[in-house]
Amino acid sequence: MSSYRAVRAGLAKEESQKIEANFDIDNARLCLKWLQQISGETPNIELSDDRRKAIDTAYAALKDGMYLIRAVNLALPPEERLDLSKRTFQPTDSETFRTARERERIEIFLDKCLDVGLLDTMIFQIDCLYERTNLSQVMSTIRTLGIEAQTKPWYNAPMAFPTKSSEIIEKHAMRPVKSKKPPGLGIGIEFNKAKCKEPRVQQHPVQDYSDYSHYE
Repeated sequence: MSSYRAVRAGLAKEESQKIEANFDIDNARLCLKWLQQISGETPNIELSDDRRKAIDTAYAALKDGMYLIRAVNLALPPEERLDLSKRTFQPTDSETFRTARERERIEIFLDKCLDVGLLDTMIFQIDCLYERTNLSQVMSTIRTLGIEAQTKPWYNAPMAFPTKSSEIIEKHAMRPVKSKKPPGLGIGIEFNKAKCKEPRVQQHPVQDYSDYSHYE
């Protein structure tokens, strides 16, 4: 598959820039370090402080899906783990087969994330990674998987992420606090507004008494 991507323009370019601006380099470093630790691969993946270069590096590391497959396999019960000796997980020199296998691996990863316990809203779409349309969402899924994996009794890899409970507390603390009105205050205000309104004067038609002939 060609690595060429059509240059985005206009609204598509603006949207792409907004998505890239949400890419957290520190979180990506943590996720990639965890993936390398559990896979045992070297050398280490080093992310630049430049966001665009960091995205390029992360994409290149994750695109074939093998880091993801090893990660989700670690989170699955031993009896449900994937057989990595199958053809799907083997390298190939054919560009056509390589593209098909890489996309299939990502799809398997996403399906197995659901089996591990992730919600559908927590996982990315295939093109978020393969077409690099949203690497931030990809990293979010990897982080969520790591946190979920650490809760499994069979997990025997480094504890790279916060515990599940502390992550929930942290996310809750980051939410903006909405100001609360005292109970019934809104109703009282509306009631007082209604009382302050001037009474409506009923308009009666003006009768013409200039003609008194009917009284004679």
